[in-house]
Amino acid sequence: MNLQAQASHSEAPAFFDLTPASGDDGDLMSYVRIIRKRLWAIVLLTILAGAVGWTVANGMPTIYSSTATLLIEPSPSSQRRSNQLEEGGMVSPFGDNVQTQMEIMRSRSVSLRTVMQLRLWEQPEFDPRRAAGVWQEQLKEKLGFTPKPTPVWTDQQLADAVVAPFLNGIDITPVLGSRLIRVSFTARDPELAALIVNTWIKVYIAEDRAARFEAAQNTTAWVASRAAELRQNVQAAERDLQAFREKNNLVSVQGNTQAVSTRQMEELTPAVVQARVKLTQLETAYNEMVSVKNGDYSAVSWVMSFGTVPDAKARETSARFKVAELSQNYGYEHPRMVQAQAELAESRENLRRQVTVAVASLTREYQTAKATLRSLDTTLSQERSRAQTVNRSEFALGALEREVEATRQLYNMFVARDKELELTADLEKMVARVVDLAQPMYAPVGPKRGKIILAAVLLGLFGSLAIALAIEFLDNTVKGSEDAERKLGMPVLASLPLMKGTSRTSVSLAVLDTAEPLYDEAIRTARTGLLLSAIDEQNHVFMVTSPSPDEGKTTFAMNLAIAMAQNYRTLLIEGDMRRPQLAKVLGLEDGAKGIANFVAVAQPLEHCLHKLRDTELMVMPVGDVPPNPLELLSSKRFARTIAELREQFEYIIIDTPPIEVVSDALAISRVVNGAVVILKAEQTTYPLAKSTLQKLARAHVNVLGLVINGLDFAKAQRYYGQYQGYGQVGAQGYLYRTADKA
Repeated sequence: MNLQAQASHSEAPAFFDLTPASGDDGDLMSYVRIIRKRLWAIVLLTILAGAVGWTVANGMPTIYSSTATLLIEPSPSSQRRSNQLEEGGMVSPFGDNVQTQMEIMRSRSVSLRTVMQLRLWEQPEFDPRRAAGVWQEQLKEKLGFTPKPTPVWTDQQLADAVVAPFLNGIDITPVLGSRLIRVSFTARDPELAALIVNTWIKVYIAEDRAARFEAAQNTTAWVASRAAELRQNVQAAERDLQAFREKNNLVSVQGNTQAVSTRQMEELTPAVVQARVKLTQLETAYNEMVSVKNGDYSAVSWVMSFGTVPDAKARETSARFKVAELSQNYGYEHPRMVQAQAELAESRENLRRQVTVAVASLTREYQTAKATLRSLDTTLSQERSRAQTVNRSEFALGALEREVEATRQLYNMFVARDKELELTADLEKMVARVVDLAQPMYAPVGPKRGKIILAAVLLGLFGSLAIALAIEFLDNTVKGSEDAERKLGMPVLASLPLMKGTSRTSVSLAVLDTAEPLYDEAIRTARTGLLLSAIDEQNHVFMVTSPSPDEGKTTFAMNLAIAMAQNYRTLLIEGDMRRPQLAKVLGLEDGAKGIANFVAVAQPLEHCLHKLRDTELMVMPVGDVPPNPLELLSSKRFARTIAELREQFEYIIIDTPPIEVVSDALAISRVVNGAVVILKAEQTTYPLAKSTLQKLARAHVNVLGLVINGLDFAKAQRYYGQYQGYGQVGAQGYLYRTADKA
């Protein structure tokens, strides 16, 4: 197969070069050829698009624009926020206010009020009653249809209908880096455009002023009601606090809240301590006194120091010293001694009485101290219990005090904030200031007719290019040899030129007449390829087939057989028993016998073979058409017949039916050495060709190559870059001389 392909290339002239183009240059040229192929259609569509663009542009009304400039003033809140940000080294947020005011200007309420103030529906440009559907209603009325009743328009309905087209003419653009905005409007009348812009600005400012006034009134009323409510809350909280204090016996002293029980407990605590100390002292003395057994209380310090006991003790000691001193000088009977002893006895009796009084007093004071301490402890416990109850009440008291304080602070803060609002200053400050009023501009701003026409032309150009490329890429028919070899993976034996204005009979015998040198040379090229494919073998049988009818397989088979017969014993067999044409085209006599008679009824071979005029070619037509062609072609007798004919002829060419129509060609394929597939240029599709090749491959048929039939070489050269030699006078002369020498 490779040898055959190489031989085919070596035999073909320059314009049959089958090497596919590659690289970027080839891809670019393929697009150029596609454009050249449909250049006139592209030009026509581009011109048509330009004409449509020109018509549309000239049909559009002339519009004018008018512009005013506004300075957006910062709001007090944004001004305060800006000051805070500037103190922190940040950028001022005035841009937020500008964007907000721009959206307010575009609002429906401002637009609707502007429309109603100008009564724009009275302008023909904005009148919704001049709807585009009026002519439709008139046409329906002429055709006999009942017209719709004319609607009754109110001013509100007209204004609502005008708002949408009015908003379409608005353009608000901020000036970067500033608080300026440009307000524009486009209309068919320049004076109307300026009037609309100026009225629109006035309505916007008036709307803002009315909104501010209404907001100020609402704020004032709300502030008054809220202040009264807060004042009542403060008073109610203070009343609840005072009632709680009185209920729980709580007193506020210099800001400190105390209870009576707490103060009493504070006063009782020192008294209890003192009573406990006194009781301890008395208890010690009492215990010493109780421990005396013989009534001698001289060791009890408390008794001996009580009242006049020390004086009595001193007198008793003095009397005893006196008796002791007199006893040294006098006897017991001496009057001075008797007087001294009487004084001693009296002082001792006085001391005893004083000690008795002291003991009684100690006992009494001790009992009194115990009773007093017990009473104080009881009272302190009661006051402590009351104090704990008060402490629990102080939690609720603290909550009430905090509530009062919070309410008072909220009220004071609200009053202070109310003073900071400065509502009067906000009312006097305007949201925007007019820098430049709109003036009528008599220079039109649209439509941009040149740009519209240019856009239409470009759209037509690129659209037509896209359509041309889409048609080309969607066209899956065979374009030429390079295209077929690349997509089908099979070699092309030859490309047969398109024979315009030539009868079928003359085309079938073109090689014999040599009137078409290009066609003649293509047949000889195909013959060379087939001969090289069988250079080491003899007695070859070739079948010529195609995917579908009318692709030129019979014409090619006849011309190939004529070319073969010039040097070899060649037989042409008509295998298409369903549409036999060979006898009629070659001018054989009516009723000529052929392959069907030879196989089916065993007619003598000499009756079934016919020699073509002026050639050595033997032809075997179908003969009498059998009722069952497929059974005949599939029979063993047909195979034996072909084997017998091999012995008499060097080359046998069988013209078979199309592969995709009937199965006859596949039945014939079992007795051949190879097949040649005919493809019609710009008619046979690649899916159909691939299906044919797959069927032949499944039948184990050796496909020797493809033949492209009906190819317009001049068109292929222009559009696909193939067959560059076609059309040159020198090349044609060379082909004539080559044909003559052959």
